[in-house]
Amino acid sequence: MVDRFANMEAFVEVADQRSFSSAARRLGLSKSVISKRVDQLEAHLGVPLLRRTTRVVHTTEAGRRYYDFCREILEQVNAAERAVRREDDEPEGRLRISCPTSLGTRVVGPIACDFQKRYPKTRITLLLLDRNPNPIEEGFDISIWDQPGARGNLSYRRLGALRRVLVAAPTYLAEFGTPARPEDLYHHHIIHYQYLDEGRDWRLEHPQLGPKTARIQPCFVTNNGLLMQEVALAGKGIAMLPMFLAARDLAAGRLQVVLADWQPPVYPILALYASAVHTAAKIRLFLDDLLGAFQTEQPWS
Repeated sequence: MVDRFANMEAFVEVADQRSFSSAARRLGLSKSVISKRVDQLEAHLGVPLLRRTTRVVHTTEAGRRYYDFCREILEQVNAAERAVRREDDEPEGRLRISCPTSLGTRVVGPIACDFQKRYPKTRITLLLLDRNPNPIEEGFDISIWDQPGARGNLSYRRLGALRRVLVAAPTYLAEFGTPARPEDLYHHHIIHYQYLDEGRDWRLEHPQLGPKTARIQPCFVTNNGLLMQEVALAGKGIAMLPMFLAARDLAAGRLQVVLADWQPPVYPILALYASAVHTAAKIRLFLDDLLGAFQTEQPWS
């Protein structure tokens, strides 16, 4: 079992670095040892995990599926070791975090404030960006993503799932009617998020009827979820909002669900950070706070 764990660690590092040589340097081992461990893992599983070329290493389809499981296992083992060691390092120094504007304002901002209060030696910079920056290239200790994107050689913690819903104000629906099918959206006023992965179409899925792409004609486009919420509350159209934004207005009746049986894709909310053998206490503890808050409060569901 120990050998298999070491083999998994070697595979994950090669997949992250896309290079046997770089993985060997990061783990402090020889390239031949890393290659042997990956070969042993592939022989044990009976499938190739990596596709090797003269310039770069890529994961196969099986390797990509296996990578996510391995990453989660390694994270859990590291967390267990930290718990046993009772590491009491007090975090200090600057902690730079990036986060989408809406998620940062409603969810991550309060977590950061509480963290800095408990650990006064830290200095937090929380930048709200409606895009997915690379934390290594832009100097962030942690980048929180709520949209799909390339992860590169980054470690990550999965915080939760971003669930979205189609909503409109009662005043809008009273004036323009309620769509009954996804096709009806083409004839409605649409409030659209600029960076949505689907572009100018909305992908929806029905539990019995399956997926469907709905054509839309946006009348209002913005890169800010909070502004989308305000425009929807003003009765200007139908918006696709994350549940952590829409929940209170839905409960109060200020917004109503549209096409309740048709669900937008669910995206994972990830906290990404640079891979490291020993992650700084400030990063490790803030990640723990994030995960605990998301699991307890579930602001995304």
